[in-house]
Amino acid sequence: MTKNNIYFTIEPTNSGFTDQMMQFAAFYKLGLVSGYTYLHRPFFSSRSLNCDSYELRRLNWRRFGRFIKRHFGIALKKRMAPSALESKSNMDVYEFLGFNEYFHAKQKLQHRGKFKEITVKLSDDTLRKFDIDTVEDLQRWLGRRIQKTASAKSKVLLKLTLSGHRKKCFELIHSKIPDYPDGLDLRTIYFEKRRKCPWNSAFTSAKVKTMVHMRQGDTATLETPWNTFISLWPKKYAFKEYSLFSDIPTGRLMQVEDYYHFLVTLSSYFSEDTFSMLLFSDGFSRSFRKLKNNIHKLNSPSTKRLIGMDPKIYDETKFAMFRNIKNSTLFLGEDYKKLRHLIHSVLTADLVITSKQQRMVLKLLANYCDAENMPIVIVLNRFNETNPWDNYKSLGLYQRKDKFIMVNMSNPDYTQIAQKLVNLLDLS
Repeated sequence: MTKNNIYFTIEPTNSGFTDQMMQFAAFYKLGLVSGYTYLHRPFFSSRSLNCDSYELRRLNWRRFGRFIKRHFGIALKKRMAPSALESKSNMDVYEFLGFNEYFHAKQKLQHRGKFKEITVKLSDDTLRKFDIDTVEDLQRWLGRRIQKTASAKSKVLLKLTLSGHRKKCFELIHSKIPDYPDGLDLRTIYFEKRRKCPWNSAFTSAKVKTMVHMRQGDTATLETPWNTFISLWPKKYAFKEYSLFSDIPTGRLMQVEDYYHFLVTLSSYFSEDTFSMLLFSDGFSRSFRKLKNNIHKLNSPSTKRLIGMDPKIYDETKFAMFRNIKNSTLFLGEDYKKLRHLIHSVLTADLVITSKQQRMVLKLLANYCDAENMPIVIVLNRFNETNPWDNYKSLGLYQRKDKFIMVNMSNPDYTQIAQKLVNLLDLS
């Protein structure tokens, strides 16, 4: 069987779009370096549409379709379908990125036809089970899968999909194949889409464009009215009541107040017109939903009083302090417009501030920036780490570590951080 007859596609898991893009990056590199031809099937992330606004919630198509058919009949369903489909297209994150559009235009007609389809599940468990230590081992394993399943004359389509933990698997691929073998440039694709469909930046010009992402949502820690703390993540420490936030034995969690104090203190080292800040957070609505769905896990009867709290009031209380930061705009909550502002802000920022509590922004940077256009990135953490880069190699970001400033919030050296920014951003 010749490699000209072997095609591959990628079937992402039902996760957020940056998770899906990391799956794409690793498997696309693997398929191309193995000599196979890529066949694109559209990407879609339902999680990226699973936000709080009415416009997004109505995109639960099956339930919506059953409701319309049962209560209003087929005529009304047909009459509403075009506007509903238009809304879905407008909200799709991959439409905004220009991702599916690019590959559809690039697709060759000879890729069509009947294939012998082979689903290949890849994960860290795959590496262990089959003693795979190198990319070459992985390529040989794929070759054996093909030979075992398809005849010599078959036209084969490998469907690569993630089926478990991916840290070692992705790290293996990115360390051997740091760049796309065909020179794919997702950043150029994105800005070509913006040339056709402009999106106005919320940054103020002539200032250091600073994007801040404060992930809360299903990874948050909720403060009770009696001043204790309920962690929702990670799983090992979730749904337990702690007397102090610092008692939660993981350094990856950040309170909203941590971001505020960091921003205010760091800004004090510069003139008030230095930064234009865009502050993004999903807020706590998803937090309260997660708490309610896991109410049986709470270890104290008193903590059940939390589910009666109003998430909107909780958001307003927690984020009120940020409205006092000069030259800043707060984007609070989840909807497709805020997601677009977040994406565009990350890709046009000079400085990005995030934390170990999430990797969404880092995954976006990994796929859409290289050493030449990468912003400076500050990553907040609560503990001092022996090897802060251990979890970043699987993202393919290790080669760009000179762009990063790791901050231990237990003992931050603001003078040193400010001096690094002066040097890296040429603010002298």
